[in-house]
Parts: sequence; C-alpha cells; structure tokens
Amino acid sequence: MSDDTGSAPAGNPAAPAPAWYAPEGIDPNTSTQLGELVKAKGWKGPADALLSYQNLEKVFGADKAGRTILAPKSDDDADGWSAVYNRLGRPETPDKYQLPVPEGDDGSFATAAAPVLHELGLTTKQAKGLAEWWNKASAARVEAEGESFDQG
Repeated sequence: MSDDTGSAPAGNPAAPAPAWYAPEGIDPNTSTQLGELVKAKGWKGPADALLSYQNLEKVFGADKAGRTILAPKSDDDADGWSAVYNRLGRPETPDKYQLPVPEGDDGSFATAAAPVLHELGLTTKQAKGLAEWWNKASAARVEAEGESFDQG
C-alpha cells in the first residue's frame, strides 16, 4: 500500500521507492541499493532521511570517531565481549599486565592471577589497582597475625 505521496510502508520490498526519491545522477547499482533503503526505512520524504542521518551522527559522529564501543549481542557473545574488553584497555595477553609484586614476593600469585584478570576483561589500570589493594590488604593481614602471634 502507498499513500498519495508515493511512500510505501516500511518493510514492503515489493512496493516501489517513494515518489520523492529520484535516483537520477546516481550509479544504477547504488541507486537500487538506496531505493531499497528508502523503502525499508519508510522515509516519506527527504526530511525523514536527513533526520535519520542527524540522529546517526549524534551517536556515531566525527567527534566520536574511534571512541565508540558496540554492545555485545548477548552475555554469551564471547567475541563481542572480548572486543569490548580490548577496546576498554585490556592488554593483548595476560603477561602484559605487569602487576606490582611486594618486595620479597616471588610473583607467583600475580602470575597465577593474570590469566583470570584477563579472562574477566579487566583493563591494565583495573588489574594494577586490584593488585595494589591486594598487596596492601595481605601485608596488613600478615602484620596483624604477627602481632597476634607475638602477644600469644
């Protein structure tokens, strides 16, 4: 069905492109693709197409180029989540975290923790902050236990 302006309902592939859409001067291959887009979007006139473009630029405009992140399709989308984690600052591999290790520590805990931090998607900054907190908390616990032992 089309109204008197020649627009077709969105999603009706059999209907012609609306009358306002004039593909003159456009490559015939591109013209067909653009006509299909006009029909699929249900744009009733140039203002609809321009408004759509304006809204697209609000989300993905030049001022945001290279800074956008697409949400994964679902919680099970491992590749999608990996792309998000990488974009946020997760290092390429667990060994690139360079986690801080307390003086006198052999680093075995940091080495064991790095793959888990990587799998969970932590950024380098997050992993470092967590490791620093853990090191301080562990040192405080050891000190408290030592004082308790000395008093007992």
